[in-house]
Amino acid sequence: MKIKTPRQTIIDLTYLMSNKERFAFVNFSKSALLAASGRIAHDKKPPKYFTKSIQNSLDINDKNYMKSVPEYILSQESGFDIDCVEALKRAQVYDAGTIENLFITNKYVFDCFVEFYIRYTKTLVVSFHDKKSIQNIIGSSAEVLHVPYNDFYDKLDSIFDSIKEYDGKVDYCILDCPVLSSAIASKIWNKTNMSILDFGKVFTISNK
Repeated sequence: MKIKTPRQTIIDLTYLMSNKERFAFVNFSKSALLAASGRIAHDKKPPKYFTKSIQNSLDINDKNYMKSVPEYILSQESGFDIDCVEALKRAQVYDAGTIENLFITNKYVFDCFVEFYIRYTKTLVVSFHDKKSIQNIIGSSAEVLHVPYNDFYDKLDSIFDSIKEYDGKVDYCILDCPVLSSAIASKIWNKTNMSILDFGKVFTISNK
Protein backbone atom coordinates (compact mmCIF):
# COMPACT_ATOMS: atom_id res chain seq x y z
CA MET A 1 0.00 0.00 0.00
CA LYS A 2 1.29 3.44 -0.93
CA ILE A 3 -0.24 6.25 1.11
CA LYS A 4 -0.57 9.67 -0.52
CA THR A 5 -0.56 12.90 1.49
CA PRO A 6 -3.30 15.55 1.12
CA ARG A 7 -0.89 17.59 -1.04
CA GLN A 8 -0.16 14.60 -3.30
CA THR A 9 -3.88 13.84 -3.41
CA ILE A 10 -4.90 17.27 -4.72
CA ILE A 11 -1.99 17.28 -7.20
CA ASP A 12 -2.97 13.89 -8.66
CA LEU A 13 -6.66 14.78 -8.69
CA THR A 14 -6.28 18.14 -10.41
CA TYR A 15 -3.86 16.60 -12.90
CA LEU A 16 -6.59 14.23 -14.08
CA MET A 17 -9.18 16.99 -14.08
CA SER A 18 -6.91 19.36 -16.06
CA ASN A 19 -6.22 16.71 -18.68
CA LYS A 20 -9.95 16.18 -19.18
CA GLU A 21 -9.46 12.49 -18.50
CA ARG A 22 -12.25 10.45 -17.01
CA PHE A 23 -11.46 9.90 -13.35
CA ALA A 24 -12.86 8.78 -10.02
CA PHE A 25 -12.05 10.05 -6.54
CA VAL A 26 -13.97 7.77 -4.19
CA ASN A 27 -14.01 7.96 -0.39
CA PHE A 28 -14.26 4.81 1.69
CA SER A 29 -15.37 5.61 5.23
CA LYS A 30 -14.58 3.41 8.23
CA SER A 31 -18.14 2.05 8.09
CA ALA A 32 -17.71 1.12 4.42
CA LEU A 33 -14.37 -0.61 5.08
CA LEU A 34 -15.77 -2.48 8.08
CA ALA A 35 -18.67 -3.70 5.96
CA ALA A 36 -16.44 -4.71 3.05
CA SER A 37 -14.06 -6.62 5.31
CA GLY A 38 -16.85 -8.37 7.22
CA ARG A 39 -15.86 -6.75 10.49
CA ILE A 40 -18.93 -4.62 11.09
CA ALA A 41 -21.23 -5.34 14.03
CA HIS A 42 -24.12 -7.60 13.12
CA ASP A 43 -26.77 -5.02 14.03
CA LYS A 44 -25.13 -2.47 11.72
CA LYS A 45 -24.41 -4.83 8.83
CA PRO A 46 -25.82 -3.68 5.45
CA PRO A 47 -27.60 -6.16 3.17
CA LYS A 48 -25.26 -8.54 1.31
CA TYR A 49 -25.81 -6.94 -2.10
CA PHE A 50 -24.96 -3.52 -0.67
CA THR A 51 -21.76 -4.88 0.88
CA LYS A 52 -20.91 -6.54 -2.44
CA SER A 53 -21.28 -3.19 -4.19
CA ILE A 54 -18.77 -1.64 -1.77
CA GLN A 55 -16.39 -4.51 -2.45
CA ASN A 56 -16.85 -4.01 -6.19
CA SER A 57 -15.90 -0.34 -5.80
CA LEU A 58 -12.79 -1.31 -3.86
CA ASP A 59 -11.79 -3.94 -6.43
CA ILE A 60 -11.61 -1.54 -9.40
CA ASN A 61 -8.07 -1.21 -10.69
CA ASP A 62 -7.51 1.74 -13.01
CA LYS A 63 -4.83 4.42 -12.97
CA ASN A 64 -7.56 7.08 -13.02
CA TYR A 65 -9.57 5.55 -10.18
CA MET A 66 -8.41 7.10 -6.89
CA LYS A 67 -9.34 5.22 -3.71
CA SER A 68 -9.27 7.38 -0.60
CA VAL A 69 -9.69 6.72 3.12
CA PRO A 70 -9.85 9.00 6.18
CA GLU A 71 -6.39 9.79 7.53
CA TYR A 72 -7.25 8.68 11.08
CA ILE A 73 -8.09 5.16 9.94
CA LEU A 74 -4.43 4.57 9.14
CA SER A 75 -3.46 5.05 12.80
CA GLN A 76 -3.48 2.40 15.53
CA GLU A 77 -5.92 4.54 17.51
CA SER A 78 -8.64 3.90 14.90
CA GLY A 79 -8.96 0.30 16.08
CA PHE A 80 -9.05 -0.87 12.46
CA ASP A 81 -6.35 -2.77 10.60
CA ILE A 82 -6.57 -1.45 7.06
CA ASP A 83 -4.40 -4.33 5.84
CA CYS A 84 -7.41 -6.59 6.26
CA VAL A 85 -8.92 -4.91 3.18
CA GLU A 86 -7.36 -7.01 0.47
CA ALA A 87 -8.14 -4.58 -2.36
CA LEU A 88 -6.06 -1.84 -0.71
CA LYS A 89 -2.92 -3.87 0.01
CA ARG A 90 -1.29 -3.10 -3.35
CA ALA A 91 -3.15 0.12 -4.08
CA GLN A 92 -2.30 3.79 -3.91
CA VAL A 93 -4.46 5.17 -1.13
CA TYR A 94 -5.37 8.86 -1.07
CA ASP A 95 -6.54 11.21 1.66
CA ALA A 96 -10.34 11.26 1.83
CA GLY A 97 -10.47 14.54 3.74
CA THR A 98 -8.57 16.60 1.18
CA ILE A 99 -11.51 18.52 -0.32
CA GLU A 100 -13.44 19.05 2.91
CA ASN A 101 -10.27 20.18 4.72
CA LEU A 102 -9.70 22.77 2.01
CA PHE A 103 -13.25 23.98 2.61
CA ILE A 104 -12.61 24.28 6.36
CA THR A 105 -9.05 25.60 6.46
CA ASN A 106 -8.58 27.51 3.20
CA LYS A 107 -11.90 28.59 1.75
CA TYR A 108 -10.18 30.81 -0.82
CA VAL A 109 -8.30 27.84 -2.31
CA PHE A 110 -11.47 25.72 -2.17
CA ASP A 111 -13.42 28.43 -4.03
CA CYS A 112 -10.65 28.65 -6.65
CA PHE A 113 -10.79 24.86 -7.06
CA VAL A 114 -14.55 24.98 -7.61
CA GLU A 115 -14.32 28.00 -9.93
CA PHE A 116 -11.64 26.48 -12.14
CA TYR A 117 -12.58 22.80 -12.23
CA ILE A 118 -16.30 22.49 -11.43
CA ARG A 119 -18.46 25.59 -11.84
CA TYR A 120 -18.40 25.54 -15.63
CA THR A 121 -18.49 21.77 -16.01
CA LYS A 122 -21.77 19.92 -16.48
CA THR A 123 -22.32 18.33 -13.11
CA LEU A 124 -24.77 16.10 -11.24
CA VAL A 125 -24.65 16.11 -7.44
CA VAL A 126 -26.02 13.08 -5.59
CA SER A 127 -26.69 14.24 -2.07
CA PHE A 128 -28.66 14.01 1.16
CA HIS A 129 -28.83 17.82 1.14
CA ASP A 130 -31.12 20.31 -0.56
CA LYS A 131 -30.54 21.84 -3.97
CA LYS A 132 -30.17 25.43 -2.78
CA SER A 133 -27.30 24.76 -0.35
CA ILE A 134 -25.46 22.75 -2.99
CA GLN A 135 -25.86 25.32 -5.74
CA ASN A 136 -24.68 28.05 -3.36
CA ILE A 137 -21.32 26.31 -3.23
CA ILE A 138 -20.73 24.97 -6.74
CA GLY A 139 -23.01 27.06 -8.92
CA SER A 140 -26.60 27.22 -10.06
CA SER A 141 -26.04 25.12 -13.17
CA ALA A 142 -25.48 21.92 -11.16
CA GLU A 143 -28.15 19.25 -11.35
CA VAL A 144 -29.07 17.76 -7.97
CA LEU A 145 -30.41 14.30 -7.21
CA HIS A 146 -31.67 14.17 -3.64
CA VAL A 147 -31.44 10.75 -1.99
CA PRO A 148 -33.04 9.59 1.29
CA TYR A 149 -30.77 9.77 4.33
CA ASN A 150 -32.15 6.82 6.29
CA ASP A 151 -33.50 4.55 3.59
CA PHE A 152 -30.93 4.03 0.85
CA TYR A 153 -29.92 0.37 1.24
CA ASP A 154 -33.02 -0.86 -0.56
CA LYS A 155 -32.90 1.95 -3.09
CA LEU A 156 -29.37 1.38 -4.42
CA ASP A 157 -30.53 0.22 -7.84
CA SER A 158 -33.25 2.85 -8.23
CA ILE A 159 -30.83 5.61 -7.20
CA PHE A 160 -28.35 4.37 -9.79
CA ASP A 161 -31.10 4.24 -12.43
CA SER A 162 -31.80 7.92 -11.70
CA ILE A 163 -28.10 8.75 -12.00
CA LYS A 164 -27.83 6.84 -15.27
CA GLU A 165 -30.47 9.09 -16.83
CA TYR A 166 -27.85 11.86 -16.79
CA ASP A 167 -25.23 9.81 -18.65
CA GLY A 168 -24.10 11.79 -21.68
CA LYS A 169 -25.63 14.97 -20.23
CA VAL A 170 -23.09 15.67 -17.47
CA ASP A 171 -19.34 15.17 -17.12
CA TYR A 172 -19.05 14.89 -13.35
CA CYS A 173 -21.06 13.02 -10.76
CA ILE A 174 -20.29 14.59 -7.39
CA LEU A 175 -21.11 12.27 -4.50
CA ASP A 176 -22.20 13.66 -1.14
CA CYS A 177 -23.62 10.59 0.57
CA PRO A 178 -21.13 8.67 2.76
CA VAL A 179 -21.29 4.84 2.63
CA LEU A 180 -23.80 5.07 -0.22
CA SER A 181 -21.05 6.79 -2.25
CA SER A 182 -18.71 3.82 -1.87
CA ALA A 183 -21.44 1.36 -2.86
CA ILE A 184 -22.68 3.21 -5.91
CA ALA A 185 -19.27 4.23 -7.30
CA SER A 186 -18.65 0.90 -9.04
CA LYS A 187 -21.98 1.10 -10.85
CA ILE A 188 -21.27 4.64 -12.05
CA TRP A 189 -17.72 3.76 -13.13
CA ASN A 190 -18.65 0.55 -14.93
CA LYS A 191 -21.96 1.56 -16.50
CA THR A 192 -21.67 5.27 -17.37
CA ASN A 193 -19.12 7.67 -18.84
CA MET A 194 -19.22 10.11 -15.91
CA SER A 195 -16.26 11.04 -13.78
CA ILE A 196 -16.77 10.65 -10.03
CA LEU A 197 -15.79 13.22 -7.43
CA ASP A 198 -16.50 12.48 -3.78
CA PHE A 199 -16.94 15.74 -1.85
CA GLY A 200 -16.87 14.10 1.57
CA LYS A 201 -18.77 16.19 4.11
CA VAL A 202 -18.47 19.59 2.43
CA PHE A 203 -22.21 20.22 2.10
CA THR A 204 -22.88 18.90 5.61
CA ILE A 205 -20.29 21.29 7.04
CA SER A 206 -21.65 24.21 5.01
CA ASN A 207 -25.11 23.70 6.52
CA LYS A 208 -23.90 23.95 10.12
